[in-house]
Amino acid sequence: MGWCMEKKLINAAILSVISLAATEANAVDMLHFQKPGFEKCAGIVKKGMNDCANHRHACGGVAQKNAEPDEWIFVPTGLCNKIVGGKIYDPDKDDTKV
Repeated sequence: MGWCMEKKLINAAILSVISLAATEANAVDMLHFQKPGFEKCAGIVKKGMNDCANHRHACGGVAQKNAEPDEWIFVPTGLCNKIVGGKIYDPDKDDTKV
């Protein structure tokens, strides 16, 4: 393998690591992301319908069961406390951390 090809492979590897790091950083930020005019309401989500990350995963649409206490969706501010089983999700006070 020539020097030029080695350099290309090294550059590709570096870009992959940077991309992965950016993805991980983005997932962590999603725990604290807040949508103006909305609140994160946990405990009311149907299986597979969560909006985003919690302490067990970094993706939306992956809730394993209905009404899991740490799975949340955005609802208009003030609505969560009116829904049976709903609690405002605060990742810093989440007692379901894994």
